[in-house]
Amino acid sequence: MTRPVVAVTIGDPSGIGPEIVQKAVQKKALNRRARLLIIGDSFLFDPSLLPRSSRTSFLALRISRRNFHRQRFPQLLDWGHTPFAIPTGRISKRCGQMSYDYLETAVSLALRGYVDGIVTAPINKRAWAVAGIRFPGHTEMLAAHTHTRHFAMAFYAKGFYTVLLSTHLPLQRAISSLHPGLLCEKARLVTRELSALGIRKPRIAVAGINPHAGEAGLLGKEEIKIMAPAIRQCRRERIALHGPYPADTLYLRAAAGEFDAVLAPYHDQAMIAVKALSFGHATNITLGLPFVRTSVDHGTAFDIAGKGIANEGALAEAIDRCVVLIEARQKAKR
Repeated sequence: MTRPVVAVTIGDPSGIGPEIVQKAVQKKALNRRARLLIIGDSFLFDPSLLPRSSRTSFLALRISRRNFHRQRFPQLLDWGHTPFAIPTGRISKRCGQMSYDYLETAVSLALRGYVDGIVTAPINKRAWAVAGIRFPGHTEMLAAHTHTRHFAMAFYAKGFYTVLLSTHLPLQRAISSLHPGLLCEKARLVTRELSALGIRKPRIAVAGINPHAGEAGLLGKEEIKIMAPAIRQCRRERIALHGPYPADTLYLRAAAGEFDAVLAPYHDQAMIAVKALSFGHATNITLGLPFVRTSVDHGTAFDIAGKGIANEGALAEAIDRCVVLIEARQKAKR
């Protein structure tokens, strides 16, 4: 099987993105599995840390896919921003815009068939906002640029997927945004995506919003009014949706193999569980896109940026998982 081409965006230049990308792309095991195309700017990289990579310009990719695949990998796609002194470890409007430019380029290449998947190093959401970018994060931008209506932020760790029912919303808004139709939509999406990866009938559980999953209405009624109707509807559609279950034990049950995926009502409920179970080894995945996209399970780490001590393990995991998902999709199409 031909090694897939995977685009790796370096994220916010003020953070640890450039460092962990440089470290990850040197791993021989990853290069044996994929042809890695780094999307960034040449002035951000130390050439001695990027062996055997050839620098090229964005215009060089405006050639046929066949010729592009003859390029030597790993390869750096030099976006062409004007060099300047990076404000390491600080929010920067300019760096926020650069990280967005890298992502936009990667999406364009994926939609045009030049790359088979995208792996993203972390961005800073505040830097995006300061730069005037209207998207709160990677997930929403990817969905908009690919015209994807049904999508979800998911994390893979400990053998199961955690899927967020709401993403970057204040807690009060996140809970008020939930309704039976949303749960059904996400359950259908998860069933379709995991089925395409070879999980024939995914077992999906939904986590309760309230303590003890509401304790039959004693501690809150969202489980009765929102989740129970969605579960009944999914069962009618032969979707294996179970619950709602108390969140404090559900993730452990999934990690033990009882479920293939957990639907989490709000961001931090999912992320606390994922990071407690598998920090540095979990992979962020956007479900529903026309191509595979994975990312790390951490942020820009401004506190250690520029110190040379950032761990590239999560990015290496994200690249490896991207290849696994690309190969699963290709196998399903044959």
